[in-house]
Amino acid sequence: MDIANLTELVKMVAHLGNIAGLAYADGKIGPEDLPLAFRLFDELRPALNIKYGEIPAEIKNIDIEEYRQLIEAVKVELDIPQDKVEFVIESALVLSVQAGAVVQAAIEIAKQIKAMKEVPA
Repeated sequence: MDIANLTELVKMVAHLGNIAGLAYADGKIGPEDLPLAFRLFDELRPALNIKYGEIPAEIKNIDIEEYRQLIEAVKVELDIPQDKVEFVIESALVLSVQAGAVVQAAIEIAKQIKAMKEVPA
């Protein structure tokens, strides 16, 4: 199985962490961190192409070789030390499951709102 969506998601979460770390490096987030918001938008752009619905199957069916590829992709893309890569991946996996639940809940709410609008008063 291909893990392209999972790989992009993990890289995106790691980029977000890097940007948050830069913004909070001085102990606070303020107007001086605004340029990082533009960088954040650049980092989020690839997320528009991720097929989030395929990620649970990618996680469920990942094999050891794909996991190694994921580690290498994150390490190369983000220049993260080897001993930190697995932590980044595991954190991103947890976040992806949580984000998936939020997205699914939002979809259900949108369906309910649409159904309410279609019911004649």
